[in-house]
Amino acid sequence: MSQKPVILLVAFGTAVESAMQVYDEIRASAQAYFPDYDIEWAYTSRRIIALLAERGIERQTPLACLDTLQKRGVQRVIIQPLYTVAGSEYTRLAEEVAHRTDLSVVMSRPLLHTQDDERELATVLKSLIDPKMFTIICAHGNDRIPAFNEPLLRLAEQLESAHCWFCSVEGQPGERRFAQIQNALKPDQPVHIFPFMITAGMHITVDVCGADAESWCSRLGITQPVVLVPLGAREEIRQLFWQRCLRSTTNSA
Repeated sequence: MSQKPVILLVAFGTAVESAMQVYDEIRASAQAYFPDYDIEWAYTSRRIIALLAERGIERQTPLACLDTLQKRGVQRVIIQPLYTVAGSEYTRLAEEVAHRTDLSVVMSRPLLHTQDDERELATVLKSLIDPKMFTIICAHGNDRIPAFNEPLLRLAEQLESAHCWFCSVEGQPGERRFAQIQNALKPDQPVHIFPFMITAGMHITVDVCGADAESWCSRLGITQPVVLVPLGAREEIRQLFWQRCLRSTTNSA
């Protein structure tokens, strides 16, 4: 039986090759930071799990993964959710694992959970944004529960400038800056698209940069979008996740 503790990385999941490569980088980064832990993945999307199974790639839901780890003899699991905010998926995950009594399970926190987190992240993001370039930060947002958007709105207040705007595909801050962006941009001006997401999936490639008339770039007249790497591909951001996880491992020891 394995007695080595496990850090369980939890994400929505992806079947896109480029995004899967980002997940591989995330796992390698976590393993380097926590050499005394085994690193495992769990996906919350059953649809993604089914798609991967058709390719011969096995992934499990968090609860199924905990069952597997318990059968392996693992006694201690730290769950590190790879979410930007403590939204619907985080809340549901925390509720699901709260009743496990057959092994020690500790929930770490997402990227933004306290206002100290927001200030820390704002400092890191400012160092990653080119002040000479027009930049649109693209978050996901939540169009059902406004409270989950509050950390994004506070972060936007710290980051927005005459050359940088914070938008989301759902909920708030949404498209509230679109008029300002249109007024500021010149024809054929390059614009940095900064994905405030773990991977740059369909929301970035279709909703933001797609050729469809309803995409952000089409509506804003952006003809030269430069898509930057997403949060999960940035070691500076991964380190913030691991710091939150480290505090959880220390507090639960």
